Amino acid sequence: MKTYAYGFPRLGKNREFKKAIESFWKKEISAGQAQKILDDLQTGMLSMYEPSVDMFPVGEITGYDHMLDTAIMVGLYQPQNLPEYYELCRGKQALEMTKWFNTNYHYLVTDFAALASPVKFSLTASPSLKYQKRFGKGIPFFIGPFTFLKLSKGIPKGKFTAYLKDLAQVYAESLKNCKTAHIEEPAFVMDLTKEEISAIKDAYEILAKSGCRINLITYYGSVDFFKDLCGLPVAAIGLDFVHGPENLKSLQKYGFPKDKTLIAGIIDGRNVWRSDIKETASLLKKITKIAKDTVISNAAPLYHLPISLAGEDRLDPDLKEAMAFAEEKLKELRTIANVYDGKIKALQWSKKKLGENKEVQARLRALTLKDFKKSVPPLKRQKLQQSILHLPLFPTTTIGSFPQTAEVRKQRAD
Repeated sequence: MKTYAYGFPRLGKNREFKKAIESFWKKEISAGQAQKILDDLQTGMLSMYEPSVDMFPVGEITGYDHMLDTAIMVGLYQPQNLPEYYELCRGKQALEMTKWFNTNYHYLVTDFAALASPVKFSLTASPSLKYQKRFGKGIPFFIGPFTFLKLSKGIPKGKFTAYLKDLAQVYAESLKNCKTAHIEEPAFVMDLTKEEISAIKDAYEILAKSGCRINLITYYGSVDFFKDLCGLPVAAIGLDFVHGPENLKSLQKYGFPKDKTLIAGIIDGRNVWRSDIKETASLLKKITKIAKDTVISNAAPLYHLPISLAGEDRLDPDLKEAMAFAEEKLKELRTIANVYDGKIKALQWSKKKLGENKEVQARLRALTLKDFKKSVPPLKRQKLQQSILHLPLFPTTTIGSFPQTAEVRKQRAD
């Protein structure tokens, strides 16, 4: 059983990523020094992949944000140097920042309404191809064209399909320079219209003309247009079988193309708990009964996790035994592959039961739809709340972080 991993944390074991960028902003290091640290972090990410998994992307490192890098790659922004790049991140030209799907990560939003009209896509250098050429290993990484457009804003009404087609032409031009590409399309798990699905099919027909083998990766949930997804002209399709249980049902209902590889996301990349190897191997057997050409992978990018349990010496031993960070998740993939291939027994890596409360689990299982309906109607609740809270006409609350001023820090410390 082959293994595939992606999204290894780029922060660095000693937060080198954050320190390098902030040091550059403070003019404590040069652009060359900052770039050297980013290059070293990419080297470190590859050194984590190589001992544990068979396939992995290269070019996952970024100066700030992959969505911004994609906008630059397709010619929408044209910073000439690192200071101008960071102007788009935090300076006078800073783009809006918003949440990356249902995670606590953020990305910079390309605003088409603020761009010169007419919008014209044009290929510039791809950072991923640069790293692939330099290291001679790994599969060049790309954010997919549909995800990039879907998460942008200011696209004129009726222009999305035309923009995606033009964008696909630019991507295809870049893909001509690589044998295989790792393309992430997490937006495929969103609720999509028939028009969007049709546009996706047309776009990937254009990408296929590049001659590049495409590993198309989806995550953060199930794909609703499973049959159309399987019909796309790509070499491999990555599906999330952890947070997307409907993917297994679709696989069992529709099958999987014999001419494609299934990249089965069976390791949870979004939480710090160990996998149950026996349970996961059992899931894998269900998958491989249908998809004969299967490789196993994480079900979401590993950057949601801390890097390694090594050095976590102050953790309670039982707690530590139950956890797996990014480095350990890579080892889990190899372990599951070995269990599946019969090289080792599953008991050599068991999941430690921790913090289970049978009473709470029983109460959760007993819940019905009736439990989620309030017995008091909204208007009556509103009057009761007002009699207690005496709210103004437009009450305002706040969440999130306040500016890190010295005064705020002192108050928190006090």
